[in-house]
Amino acid sequence: MSVAGALKPSEWTDKATGEMKRGLNITVSAALSAYDVKKRRGNTGSAESRREPDYSEHPPYNDPVLF
Repeated sequence: MSVAGALKPSEWTDKATGEMKRGLNITVSAALSAYDVKKRRGNTGSAESRREPDYSEHPPYNDPVLF
């Protein structure tokens, strides 16, 4: 399910714990199911165009990750 609309962040204090809580409110103006998305995209062409890309040409990522 995909939705589009207005997003409003919100904050409140929990009455029981006094902890600050955060949330999001969305007013949906459009919704699409997986079927709707596929229908809107139409025929994507041959099986060749839907095939996974060949990444064998590119070296693997072995960069160190420093935290």
